[in-house]
Formats: sequence, C-alpha cells, structure tokens
Amino acid sequence: MKTLFQNAKVVDGSGAPAFLADVLVDNDRIVEIRRRSESRAFQEEKKVVVVSQEESSAQMKEGGGDSDGAGVKCVDVAGKVLAPGFIDAHSHNDWFCLRRDGKERFFDTFIKQGITGMVVGNCGFSATGFPEDSLFLDDLGGELFHLDPADRFGSCGEWLDAIDQNCPVNTTTLLGHGTARLAAAGLQKVGLSPEEEENMLQTLEKGLQEGAAGISLGLMYLPGISASMGELEKVAALCAKYDRILTVHPRAESSRSMSYSLLGRSHLLRAMDELDYLTRATGCHLEFSHLIFVGRSTWKDVDEALEILENLERDGYKVGFDMYPKNYGMSVITVVLPEWYQQLDIEARKSPWVQLKLRILIAITTRLLGFGFADIKLAYAGEKHPEYNGRFISEIAEKEGRKPVDVYLNICEDSDFKARVLMGSYQNKEIVDRLMLHPQSIYMTDAWYEEKGVQYDSIYDAFPMLLRFAREKQIPIEDTIHRMTGKTAERFRIPKRGLIREGYFADLVILDPDTVAEGAETEDPPVGIEQVYINGLKAYDSEEGLLPERNTAGRAIRIG
Repeated sequence: MKTLFQNAKVVDGSGAPAFLADVLVDNDRIVEIRRRSESRAFQEEKKVVVVSQEESSAQMKEGGGDSDGAGVKCVDVAGKVLAPGFIDAHSHNDWFCLRRDGKERFFDTFIKQGITGMVVGNCGFSATGFPEDSLFLDDLGGELFHLDPADRFGSCGEWLDAIDQNCPVNTTTLLGHGTARLAAAGLQKVGLSPEEEENMLQTLEKGLQEGAAGISLGLMYLPGISASMGELEKVAALCAKYDRILTVHPRAESSRSMSYSLLGRSHLLRAMDELDYLTRATGCHLEFSHLIFVGRSTWKDVDEALEILENLERDGYKVGFDMYPKNYGMSVITVVLPEWYQQLDIEARKSPWVQLKLRILIAITTRLLGFGFADIKLAYAGEKHPEYNGRFISEIAEKEGRKPVDVYLNICEDSDFKARVLMGSYQNKEIVDRLMLHPQSIYMTDAWYEEKGVQYDSIYDAFPMLLRFAREKQIPIEDTIHRMTGKTAERFRIPKRGLIREGYFADLVILDPDTVAEGAETEDPPVGIEQVYINGLKAYDSEEGLLPERNTAGRAIRIG
C-alpha cells in the first residue's frame, strides 16, 4: 500500500529550511519527495496552495511514482507540517518492551507526543546485557525497575530479535554498565576482583558486537556509584574501540551532594571534571545525560558547566547533552542518600551514631544546596503509605507534627528504599530556554509509565511543550525538530531514520505548528499532534485515537 502525503510543509529533520512537497511512502519507506516550485510554494506566508489529488498523482507519475495512481492513499497535509517521527534520546522503556500484559500502555502517551523511536538502557540500567547464569539477576533494574524472569534475554542480539515488530516504537538500546556490573558481582559490591571486572567487560563488549548503541553509566546509583575511575576508563575505552557513545548520569547534579566532601568546588562541576578526564583519557564519544542544575544554589554553575562541554568539543571530542523542558524530574528516594549509608546493612543503619551523622549531613547539604524537603514530592511511597502519594515530604511532616527528615527516612525504610520521588528545583525557565538553543543539546523525556503512584507528566507532553516554548520564543521550528530527529539519529548513529529522505523509513508526524502544545489537563493528549506514522503504519490520529496497528509497528535498531 502506498500513501501520498500531499501539499506538506516538510521540516525534514536536518535543520534546513522547510519546503512544500508531496511525499510518497511505499510500505515502510519514503520512496519519492517531489518539491513544489518556489513560486507556488511560498506565495503567501499563511496561504498554502492545495493541489488536487489528480494533479499530485500525475506529478508523481512523471517522476517514476505509481504508474496509474491505483492503490495510493492520499493524505492532504495542507497548512500543516510533515516532520520525521520524534526520537526520545533518553528513555527507560526497555523494561516494558517485552511485557505480556498490555504493554501498549507503557508507550501510548509517548506516541501521542509524536515519538516514534527511543534510545533506551540509560543511567546504567538496561534490560539486556548480562549473563543469564548470574546469581544476582533478582536485582536487575536496581531500585527503579523490575524484569520478569520470563522476559530476560541476557544477549543483546537475542533481546533485539525478541522486540523486533513486537513493540510499539522503534528501539535502540544502550548497555547498562550497572546491569553488567551487577550481574558480575552483585548490587552492593564496591571493588571488583580482576575476574569480576573481566567478566563485566566481556559482557559489555559482546553486547556492542551484537548491535548496542553504546554503554550507559549511572554513577549516582548502585552499583555504578561504587565504580573506580580505573574501572570507568576501561568501560569508556570499549566505547572508543567500537566508536559507540558513552552516556553518563553523573555522580552529582547539584552544587552539594553526598558524593563528595561538602567544602570546595561545586559537586556538579566536580562530576563534570571526572567526565572531562574520562573523555580526554579514552577519546570516547560522550553524552551527558539530562543536564540539570538541582537546587537554586546550583543555578550559578550553568556557565561553567556548559564551558566544560564546549571546551571538549572545541578540542575535537564528540560531546553533547540531552535535556527536557520540566523544572523537576523523577528519581528514586535514595538519590539524596550518601553512598556509605546505602551500603550499610539494616542493623548498622539503626546505630544512633550513624543516624546522627546522616541527619547532620542532610541538614548541611540541603541548606547549602538551596533545596529541601519542600521540593520533594512522593510519586510512590510504597505499599505501607499509599496516602502519601502525590504529597510533599514537608507537607506530611507538618500535618503529622514530625520533622521532615524523620518522615523521609521512615519512608525510605518502610518502602525498602523503593519509593519514587518527583524532585523540584531542577532548573528554571531561563535555564531551559538556554539549554534548548545550545548547539550541543538534543531532546528527551526521561520518563516512563508507572503502574503505581503518581506519573511524571513528561510522559504526556515533553516534546509538545518544547515545540510550544520554541514558538513562543520565535525559535525556528526547523531547529527544534532537528534536535528531536536528525540530530539525535546522528548522535546515536541510528541508520535511515530521523530525516525525511528518499530511502529512509517512514516514521512521520503531521502537526499544526500554530497550535502544538500540551493538553489542557495533565493527562489529556497534546494539542496539534494530528497523525503519527511508524514504519509507514498509522499509529495515532487525533480524531481516531490510537490504532491497533501500533502494537507491533516498532523495529529493533542495531548499530554498527
């Protein structure tokens, strides 16, 4: 079946100026792009010449299109933008790709945003890339995710085979360093033995050979938090060897944290110094994951943080970052706990001396940071405290007449450190605007559908929000869509996607550039995203809703 998109204002994902054209799709590929003449295409800024179906089919016939027009479905895109399907540069949906119980609910809100592809396996955690005979697989996903034993494919190649045309969106995976390290030595192991390290590195290298896009580090989470610089250099060197990307959730994203001594240089900048060293030492292609500035006292670090990334690129290294438009984000409740505390057993944590030391550190850190319990909302407080979901720590403490730190630590323990939080004061609108336009930025959601508790609303509207921000700031739509499509595909080496080009896969979005925005309510579909096609199949229509064809529309994408 062929589909002809007529009279489209094509924003092709390259960043080049838009043009009017007819685009012919045959099954899953774009087979012809026929531009309109400049004189007819841009007679008026807000008036589009609508060409009849007969004339458009005749033009395609002249250029080698369908010989008689039969079997061609025509879609009139007059007055709207035809763009490549958006690629979410930082997703965690690999943990749901093989779910058997209605997996589409984990992807539907993303498709409604125009997202047709995802880069998964971020922050050190991937749903593949581990020996299946490991003794530690019950801890896969750390504190964030869970994988049913029936869905475990340790081989990256076998996992990609399993999700191909068995998932709603196109999927490119990274290998989680944390996943491979956990499988080799467990969640709590600090220093690896030579044998454990070698097993981990062999697992990662095998995954790169089987088509993974790169390796991700999660240096704020167990077990990545325990990795030495020597270990990380060996991991980064693998990425350099195979010319794949290294994405990094750094040790700190704030001016003060539990990762370093409290005095001295900003902790965010110290974390970036580590990545600067790692990049220069190994020559790896670095992606700084979700560049944010947590806590109001960290906002002053924006200039120096960007300078570190800019200097690396100036010196010839491939370096970038991804960002979202929200001023808050989802994390685990332990993200503000020090490494040494997380590694203690239950009895040791109850020690009066340990508790006193911890409370003093938290009090000092939050004061220096400009971030406190009034900024922490519970997305999921665990089975014992469903009444806390959606409420701030400070709000609960005030109502119950308790200290916020006591409420916080109590929820940590009662949830077995599995509670999730929405952390505020990540950045402000001024910072978002600056990062949006930075030459090294691409866009993402860093969101996933949660079956319990409160959702992080980036799952509903991150990309339409970025498009609205761009319109309000009079940023060219070509630049915004480039960062959602072609630039992301180039950064992760995703073949034949991210651009509207002949021979490329037909991942397409029809949108109204004048109205695209978030829905009126958080869970409402975005406004202005009118149709979404994945590999030539219509997955979403704003009038028809989500279509059943979407469930198996996605392809597994191998790199290399």
